[in-house]
Amino acid sequence: MAHQFDLEFFELPELAGAKARISANVVASSKHPEKALHFARYLAAPDRGNEVFARNHFQPVPGDKWSDQPAILVFSGGVNRDAVDTTIREFEAREGCKVQVQYAGCGTLVGAI
Repeated sequence: MAHQFDLEFFELPELAGAKARISANVVASSKHPEKALHFARYLAAPDRGNEVFARNHFQPVPGDKWSDQPAILVFSGGVNRDAVDTTIREFEAREGCKVQVQYAGCGTLVGAI
């Protein structure tokens, strides 16, 4: 913090290895979890929030390149379609992302691996 405000600071040898992590979390009672997660992704993106952290002398963490609405590809056995479809749609709504699902038979999926 001292770097950000051009304050004088003293490095203490006994604290040389000390590090702290800052995290962004979304509480279960959030009225807009999709917006909170959108902001958390923004903070972690190397080309967005991490640039600001680095300029302010924080060590950025690896994150995904910024995308306003990221996409995830999921492979699933065709027999599972009815069982997972609702869960996938709920996940999309909460996470603010697009889930692309490729359903196929188990043999086809294993063959693709």
